[in-house]
Amino acid sequence: MSKNKASNTQNVLETAIERAHFTRKICGKAVKKWKIETDDHDRLMAMLGHQGRCEKLGAADLLARIQAAEILSGLLRTMADRYPDRNFYFCSVADDLGNTNDRVPFMPVVAMQTKINAAIRACKVSALVVLGLHPFVNHPGKRLGRQISVDGHAIIFTDTPWDYKAAQRAFNNSPHWHCALGAKPVDIRRINRDELERVAHYLFKPWHAAKNVVPHPKKPDRVRLLDTRKGYRPDLALRAAECLSQLELTSLFSGVNGGKVLRQALREQLNKWHAARPEPIKVAVDFDIWKLWLELRRENGSKKFLPFRFDGNSMRAGSGVVPQRAPRRPSRRGGYNGPPRSSQVGKRHLAKRPVRRRQAPPKSET
Repeated sequence: MSKNKASNTQNVLETAIERAHFTRKICGKAVKKWKIETDDHDRLMAMLGHQGRCEKLGAADLLARIQAAEILSGLLRTMADRYPDRNFYFCSVADDLGNTNDRVPFMPVVAMQTKINAAIRACKVSALVVLGLHPFVNHPGKRLGRQISVDGHAIIFTDTPWDYKAAQRAFNNSPHWHCALGAKPVDIRRINRDELERVAHYLFKPWHAAKNVVPHPKKPDRVRLLDTRKGYRPDLALRAAECLSQLELTSLFSGVNGGKVLRQALREQLNKWHAARPEPIKVAVDFDIWKLWLELRRENGSKKFLPFRFDGNSMRAGSGVVPQRAPRRPSRRGGYNGPPRSSQVGKRHLAKRPVRRRQAPPKSET
């Protein structure tokens, strides 16, 4: 390896470590304001991969994200050396399907993954797709809280010529892809082999920054979604950690066509590394993480935040697709201690449905 490549590798790894450190620090600031027991505090830190770990590989584990990026980087370098004529592309997807808010959050993880995989499969190329969580700091929530978006990023590769610009235009002109923020729903660009390591770490980057909606300097009808730490509040970062701690990291990445082999190799090496970790297990496999967050938020933080719901891939044991809510204590306050307020859900959800009574068939006149 040349000195320039070694220097670039070191810089990429140092950036990933700095992002993980900042993420843990900003989440820790929010936890310090809570009144919780020592065991619960240790469990929250273990979900972030600090001074402990979960028995299952959670998506909020910061060390696991760095390790996953390092493993993927090595697999991509091996692939690039074995297939010198292979072309690589980087794809970003921001669709309205993944939009939700931090008050009544429903995370369409499986639906978003299925939609992106089907679109890439139709292009007859191979890819590794990784879903990410992005909170927003300056998008108006219209009394529904701050926006949280499930976006997708993919590294696409093919050995045959592919008109990626035509594919991008077809996606963005299709009514099936739309981004209400004003950004392009699908963005594809070709990348060099020297960028593979940086892209691998970008796919597994933590929620170290929030998204800022900025007008495009050259296109008035478009906006740019830029990372920012200015105005990124600790409670919003902890809210993102609450979501990711209930998902398995391996469930957030999937393979398309030839990418299935890449995904399987990444999953096997990542699980092997996780099983051999020296950190003590502080969150057992049968521990109910969803219920832990429910009980903690009953006594701490804003009462406007409802529990996260998922369309699948949740780590809650025996929860099914959508976890059932725990019995609530009678209270006049909304959120975790009582029924949602009208500002959290629409009035149509609070209105009583009319009772439909079955009418008897008309009697015959015979």
